[in-house]
Amino acid sequence: MVNIPPTRRVLDFLATATSTGTETSLEDLFEIFELPREEATLTRVMWTAELLEGLGLTLIPDLRRGALDSVRRVLPRNPRHITSDVAQSEIEKRESSNLELKSSLMYNHARALSNPDTAVADLRSDEVVHSALKSVAAFLTTGGGILYVGISDDCKAVGIEFDFRLLNPEKQNEDGWELQFRNLVKGNFKDGDNINDYLRADFLKVNGLSVSRIEIGPRRKLSFLKFKGSYHLFRRQGNRTEEVTIEQVEEFLALREVAS
Repeated sequence: MVNIPPTRRVLDFLATATSTGTETSLEDLFEIFELPREEATLTRVMWTAELLEGLGLTLIPDLRRGALDSVRRVLPRNPRHITSDVAQSEIEKRESSNLELKSSLMYNHARALSNPDTAVADLRSDEVVHSALKSVAAFLTTGGGILYVGISDDCKAVGIEFDFRLLNPEKQNEDGWELQFRNLVKGNFKDGDNINDYLRADFLKVNGLSVSRIEIGPRRKLSFLKFKGSYHLFRRQGNRTEEVTIEQVEEFLALREVAS
């Protein structure tokens, strides 16, 4: 077993990895942990796995997938438990550069309110889905953030139970909701399968209603969201989600490089 050198690079890596998580590759980890280059690659991979295990960290995707230079997330093996009190304190801060509130994932509350006789199946809205996924896309490209679903703009719990109504009867629960959410991510993002690795969904009760807290990690690679047949790039500006237009891309990439 090798020792971890107490260098500034190691300390910075651990500070980020054990809190919000970070991106890296096996090649980068070899350098961070200063593993001897003369050792065989397989040996260095095994040492890396042992070091991460000892630090309480895990890799996504794990060592069975990808190559030495594949980008991976490093996360705490046992992430902190999110309580209702923690959620309430976050929600009360209102929307910001790293916090967004959505009433639902799919259910069109405005249509239901204006047309009470609308059939439940007709209350599923692609625009509502896109609005939620747009926030995910923006956080991915702008340092990460937290999306609450089941909370209105004025910080009141409305619950995701309305979304449950749009799921198959046997899936009308939190597990079914998360499965639907991840399927929507997979189907609407370029590299949707990989993007799901950057998302953590927790469920809590707020005023007796089910609410989902989705933690979105920052992603080095650009994350493109599909809508009406074409892909779009989004970023977070203050408490707003904005599309990055063709004219803005060069400046956006330069700012992103500085921030990283």
